[in-house]
Amino acid sequence: MAPWKFFVAPLRELFTAWFLAWLIGRLGIADWKAAAGLGALLWAAFYVIQLAGAVIFDGMSPALGVAHAGDWLGKMLIMAIIVSDWPRRPAAAA
Repeated sequence: MAPWKFFVAPLRELFTAWFLAWLIGRLGIADWKAAAGLGALLWAAFYVIQLAGAVIFDGMSPALGVAHAGDWLGKMLIMAIIVSDWPRRPAAAA
């Protein structure tokens, strides 16, 4: 594997965590169960659909697809739960 990929790969997770945090904040989600539900929904709506395309059209083995899907499900749930419990800044007084 090219060395630059080791530096770029974590950026995907950081961007995903940032976007998930932004979305949880915008939706006003405050408990971990709702955040985990959102993470699972986003995982199914985006990652699983794209991964299914890779398995069906690009020749990825189904076993590898399942491994990647499980990996990203875990990441999405962990990120969503952590972000939902992250301390929030108090709202500015108007």
